[in-house]
This record gives sequence, structure tokens and C-alpha cells, in this order.
Amino acid sequence: MIFKIFTVFVIICSSVFIYSTHSRPVIKVKLQNLHQNAKITDFSMIKEILEEKYVIKITNKDDYDLIINSVFGNDPINNNNAIKIFFIGEAYPAKLENYDLSIGFAPIDEEWSNYIRIPLYYFYNNINKNLEPSFKRGKCKNDHPHFACFLVGNGSKERYYDGVSARDRLFHRLSLYKPVVSGGGHLNNIGKTVSSEDTLEFLSKCKFVIAYENQTYPGYTTEKVFNAYFSGSVPIYYADIKAQEDINKKAIISAQDFETEEDLVNYIIEVDKNDKKYCEIWEQIIITDHKMDYENMKNKLRQKLAPILKRKIDEKF
Repeated sequence: MIFKIFTVFVIICSSVFIYSTHSRPVIKVKLQNLHQNAKITDFSMIKEILEEKYVIKITNKDDYDLIINSVFGNDPINNNNAIKIFFIGEAYPAKLENYDLSIGFAPIDEEWSNYIRIPLYYFYNNINKNLEPSFKRGKCKNDHPHFACFLVGNGSKERYYDGVSARDRLFHRLSLYKPVVSGGGHLNNIGKTVSSEDTLEFLSKCKFVIAYENQTYPGYTTEKVFNAYFSGSVPIYYADIKAQEDINKKAIISAQDFETEEDLVNYIIEVDKNDKKYCEIWEQIIITDHKMDYENMKNKLRQKLAPILKRKIDEKF
């Protein structure tokens, strides 16, 4: 009897799934000139919005209905009838001309109807669902195995950017006080390189995380400060001042708040020695503006995409 009930349940569920997928039209999506091994899941917010109405099929041919394009390659867009989305999360200017929609980090929303500012961290699955003002980390955790760490792949000798040089200097300065653990390819001192899958676990073992952006660029911010925060550490952050407006400054230690690097180092040491002061920072919420939470930002993107999809896709079906 139980087996029969289970069988009926499976059949019903399968029928509902088949109906729900087949009742939605297929939208062919091409990913082009993006970072290496890019997948549609790397664009979670776009994927979720499309799947509300369509079944996504990834294609490498030129029969696509929608293309997500960037600057990490030179392949041309050959299907001008498709929806063209430009996406940039790194420190490059957004391309606006000849695109139906451009997504970037620069604060220029109101100037262009086909542009929306959504920083890179909204597309990280380990971060985005926690981006809401009600998120709390619980009781302060200040018994980490390591004092501080950073996880980077390049240094100032490989390429000169202000953030790269500044974080190298902070690494060496703090190391004079206590060991700073490096798990990336640069200045590695743990004997192995931490994988992307193990990033949060590695950072969670550190009381402080040096979470510097590679460079200061208008509006430029990535996942670094949020990875540090959501791992359970206090981020030491360096980024464009405009970019930091999205973040509750009380939840981080902002390098640019100090006149000199020596002042910054002395403050970090002071916080390290004072559990109360450390916990005052640790217990802060990193996003306080309800307009910046994940669902609100997704709705903002949905409103931009809806008329484009209606004009270029829906009329085909």
C-alpha cells in the first residue's frame, strides 16, 4: 500500500515537472568573452529571472535568443536580432552602446536607460542570499585559530595596482606583530593553495582578513569583503570610497579611514587586544539599506529585463 502511494506521488510530481517545463518556452543563451569556464550559474540573478518564464538552453551556436558578453575575448556578436547583455564585474568600464542592457559596478544608473548597477558580489551563490538587512552572524566569535590571513593570486611585482601594493605592505607590517597566513598563490606560507571551494572555510579560521580590492576604481567592489564577512571574520578593506557606500562601515575596518598605514596597523593591533572592541565590529550587519538586499536588487533587474524580453522574445511565441 505504501509503495503504491509512493508510486502515485512520484508520477504526480513528475507530471507537474514535465508540465511546468514544457509549458514554458525555451530561451537559447550564449555565454561569450567571459571569464574562463563561465557557467550560467555564475549569473544567478539573471538565471533566476529567466527561469520564471523560460527554460534555459545553453548554446555555442549563433542561433541564440540572448547573449551575455564581456571583455575577456574578441569573439564578435553575430546575431544582432538577439538580446545583447553586457556584463562586467572587474575594473573595466561598462559598454553601453549596441547593448540592450549593460550590467556593471559603476554608479551611472540614472544616466543610461540600458544600464543597471549590480556589483559582482550579487552573483555569488555563497553570498547573495545573505544580502539582507536582517542577516545576523549570531554571537561574536573571537577564538579563531589564526590572527589574520589573505588569499590572493598576484602581488605588486607581477602587476602594479594601488590595492595590490597596499595589501602586500599590510601583510608584511602585520606579520611583524603576529603571523599572517597566506593561502593563495602569492606569498603562500601554508604549503598548498586553497581552492575556490574551500575559500570560506579557510577565511573562517582567521580573526581578520585582508580583503583589499586590486585597485581603487570608481564604484569598483567585488566579493572579497563579503567573503571575509560571511566566513565569520572581520574584513580589513581597501576600495574606492564610492564603492564603500554600499557597506556598513561599522562592520569592517576601512583602510582609507586612517591617515597612515602605521595608524591602520596600530588600530588593528588595538582591536586584536580588546575583545569588546572586536565584538562591536563583528556583531554589525554589513548591509543596512533594505534597497540593497538581494531580492530588491533582483526585482530592479527584472524591471529592466521585462520590456526587453517582451519586445524581443515573447512576440516570437
